[in-house]
Amino acid sequence: MSGTRNDTKTADAGPLLAGIAAGCEEEAAAAGAEAAAYALDRAAKAEAQALALLAEAEATARARSAAIRKEAEAALALERKKADLAARDRLVHEIENRARAALERLSGEPDYRRYVSGWVAEAAIGLGVEEAVVNAGPAEWPLVDERMLREAEAAFLAATGRQVRLRRADRPSAGWRGVELLASGGQLAWDNRMARRFARAAPVIRTIAYAAAYGDAGTEAGKAGRP
Repeated sequence: MSGTRNDTKTADAGPLLAGIAAGCEEEAAAAGAEAAAYALDRAAKAEAQALALLAEAEATARARSAAIRKEAEAALALERKKADLAARDRLVHEIENRARAALERLSGEPDYRRYVSGWVAEAAIGLGVEEAVVNAGPAEWPLVDERMLREAEAAFLAATGRQVRLRRADRPSAGWRGVELLASGGQLAWDNRMARRFARAAPVIRTIAYAAAYGDAGTEAGKAGRP
């Protein structure tokens, strides 16, 4: 009799276990679907984050590339400017050296007297006093004779309408070339020594150097158009 009750319990347990099993399968399926959905969501978010990071990296790279290019262009422009200035300076020195060499050669020729006479007259006009002493370098001093002094006085009269009296210094001035006029009392002077003349001529020499290097760009109008 007891065996019959056991059989009945076993028979009654069949549908119950089947229901539990079915419920477990449904829960497992639901959990699997949720896990799959979660995994897909995470994968989508990770992909979006990766794409955003990649886009940011590309933008940063483009910006950095543009900055590097700008820096390189600025450095190139600076080097070109330096090269232009160096070339101009070399031309200026070359022109000055050639002019000095030409004057050195000219100092031994008769025509040099005409240049010295012009320097004396120019200094007298620039100084603008009634009396002055003419100092001269060793190469010029022998040429500054009475005739040259009277010529300079005549040039002063023609330029200013006034009289000036010039006399030569007792001895040449060592260590330089050209002439220098001192007013009586020595308080005023007009420096027409060679070094000073080249310094005053520097703007003209630079213009010549620009013209030699850049053609029309060496003129004042051309330089105004240069960056």
